[in-house]
Amino acid sequence: MRNSKLIKIVIFIFLALLLIGIAISIPKALQTKAIGIAAPYAGSAWRQDAESFQEQLTKHNIQSKLIEMPGGINSVKPVSDPMSGIDVAQLHSFFLSEGQHANLYSLGLLGYAPLWIFYNEKLVGNPSSLQDIAKQKVLVGPKESGSYAMTKKMFALNGINIEDNPNFVSVSFNEGMERFITAKAGVTIFGAPFYDPNMLKIFNTGFKLFEVPNTENYKTKSGFIVLTLPAGSMDVNGSIPAKDTKLLATTAVLVVKRDLHPSLQLAVLMTAAELIKENPYKHNGMIIRFPAPMDDSSMETSPVAKKYYADGPPLLLKLFPAIVPYWPF
Repeated sequence: MRNSKLIKIVIFIFLALLLIGIAISIPKALQTKAIGIAAPYAGSAWRQDAESFQEQLTKHNIQSKLIEMPGGINSVKPVSDPMSGIDVAQLHSFFLSEGQHANLYSLGLLGYAPLWIFYNEKLVGNPSSLQDIAKQKVLVGPKESGSYAMTKKMFALNGINIEDNPNFVSVSFNEGMERFITAKAGVTIFGAPFYDPNMLKIFNTGFKLFEVPNTENYKTKSGFIVLTLPAGSMDVNGSIPAKDTKLLATTAVLVVKRDLHPSLQLAVLMTAAELIKENPYKHNGMIIRFPAPMDDSSMETSPVAKKYYADGPPLLLKLFPAIVPYWPF
């Protein structure tokens, strides 16, 4: 019996090493083109994610390239455009609509993108409503960005049109950050994941995080979801934020072109799982682990992703990720 088990182990190891050898010996030319990864504006968490994706795929012997997507992750159009060269992207689920993504698959949710509202207490006091915020000079992102669209929707639900209000100033994210920190405006609003360097810079500078009142009311009126940012979750000392804070948010969806080879789709999804950061938020009282399947039908899920979420990645690929690009489907 012992010899039989030993023989099975030896055979398994031999086959695994053989597959690795085959994978390494196959020339890169088998990948007909580099995977195009959408790369949003420099300095953002989204850009860092894209660069990390490219670096990790390179380690797995998969060719990829970054393709500029200056407007952030709000627009399906440049991703679905057959001529854009983009094969992989993160998108706000907030902006997915039927008919815009017939040639795209979802690989699942990567995390949350809350709408952060920070204010300078010395300039604006302590606003208690969005109406109070609208009376101040407010910096929002570029008009083509997800931050701007989310901000516009949130204020519209409160009867405020930010496009007709001169207090709202649309600027680039980097310019907005500089102007806010140097006290040239009292409020800044932008959408970003919790690890965004600009958001962390604001927290560490001592500005206040505004909590939108009556956040639960937004669940039935919009595409927003409501998160709770636990007290003390944003710094090592456990003091930021000072209390549990409700945030309006959307989710980030990992999408791929439908014609991207299934093996490469799996490689992208497994790479996302390797790189993903544990989020601090609670949604409906629970911390959600990512990547996760989409819980609605706004975009069709890739068959590769369905199998991944149902069964997990193949054991052999977890042990020997070098063979991912050549995994048979």
